[in-house]
Amino acid sequence: TTPHPPPAVAPRRQADAPAPSVVPPGLAAVGLTVTTLPPYIVEAKSALMDEHRNLEGSRDYGNAVVRVGDEVVQVNQLATSTMPPGVLQGMLYGPPGTAVDLLCRSRQSGSEETYFVRCLCHQSHAPHKQAAAPPPAQQTHAPAQQTHA
Repeated sequence: TTPHPPPAVAPRRQADAPAPSVVPPGLAAVGLTVTTLPPYIVEAKSALMDEHRNLEGSRDYGNAVVRVGDEVVQVNQLATSTMPPGVLQGMLYGPPGTAVDLLCRSRQSGSEETYFVRCLCHQSHAPHKQAAAPPPAQQTHAPAQQTHA
């Protein structure tokens, strides 16, 4: 068989990219929900996708398993310990296919081992916030005239 080249991966989100308070349309999530303040602990997750587009739980999935309770120590080689609230969460979203590199610390069974995970933004829903509908168009009204008797 002929080996297949790895799939094209969109460029990674940078730390200075604005963190969306609501996920804008067109972005995808990696599938992690983390605490809002450091240390950033994984609170929930859904199927992560590795850089070869294999979903977590599949036979060919190539990443370590991220567990609820583990700490996210770095995102895209940037330490999370000094990231203000919202920045890390914003880095977990990007255009579909965007690679996000995570260095996590296991907090299971007293272990403090670190492990690397490269996952792709692929989920169309937000794990921690749903996109809000735009506000309705405002109508302008002339102020009511007052009469004095």
